[in-house]
Amino acid sequence: MKQNYYTRLSLYIILSVSLIIIIYPIGLNFFISDPNSKGTFGDSFGALNTFFSALAFCGIVISIVMQKQNLEESKYEYLHERMTNFVYVQLERYEKALEKLEFINNGSKIYSNEALYFLYENLEPISLNFANTREERLNRALNARKAILQNLNLIKDTNNKLLSFILSTDNCFLTLNEILNTSKLTLNDKTELKDIFNNNLGFMFPRIIENIYNTVYLARMFRFELAIEPHDISSVMNILNRINYFHIFHHSKKA
Repeated sequence: MKQNYYTRLSLYIILSVSLIIIIYPIGLNFFISDPNSKGTFGDSFGALNTFFSALAFCGIVISIVMQKQNLEESKYEYLHERMTNFVYVQLERYEKALEKLEFINNGSKIYSNEALYFLYENLEPISLNFANTREERLNRALNARKAILQNLNLIKDTNNKLLSFILSTDNCFLTLNEILNTSKLTLNDKTELKDIFNNNLGFMFPRIIENIYNTVYLARMFRFELAIEPHDISSVMNILNRINYFHIFHHSKKA
C-alpha cells in the first residue's frame, strides 16, 4: 500500500513539473509581446528554479523511502519463505517418526500409516466438549466408562511404541510453535503456516491424540469413581504429560 502511494506521488510530481515546463514558455509568449518585458518578467521567476530544486530534493527523499520500504518487504518475504520451509522440515520429521511406529495386531506387525489407521479405527471417541465443570466431566466419564477402559487397554498394549512416537512428534510441534511465535510474521501468516502444518498431518492424527488425551485425563481424574486399578493408569501417565500438540494446536486447557 505504501509503495503504491509513493509511486502515485512521484507520478503526480513528474506530471506537475512537466506541465509547468510546457505551459511556462507558451504563457510567456502569449501574454507578453515586448522582448524587454519578457526578460524582466522571466527574471522575476528565479523562485521557480528554487521550486524545481525543492521538487528534486523531494524526489530524492521519496526514492530513499521507497527503497527502504522495498527492503523491508524483501526481508519479510525472505522470512516468510524461511518459515514456510521450516514448516515442511518439521513435517518431514513427523513423517520419519511415523515410519518407526509399529504395533502387533493379531500376530502381525503393522507399520506407519497402517498403525496410525489401526489406532484411529480402534480407539473409542472420548470428547470433553461442553464439559467445563468437574461435575460435567464426571458425568461424561461415567457414561463413557466402557470406552475409557477399552481405550486404556489399547494404549497399554501399544504403550512403548506409542510413547516413543508421541515423544518424537511432540518435539516437532513444540519447536514449530516456538519458532513461529517468536518470529516477526503477522498473526495471519502464523495462522496460515500452522494450518498448512495441520492440513498435511491429515485427519487421523489430531483425532487419535484427542481421544488418547481425553481417555487418560478422565481415567486419572476419576480413577476411584470409575473403579480403575492403579496399575491400569500408572503405565500410561507419561503419555498424558507428553501430549503438547493437543494444547498448542487445538487450544485445549491442560488440566
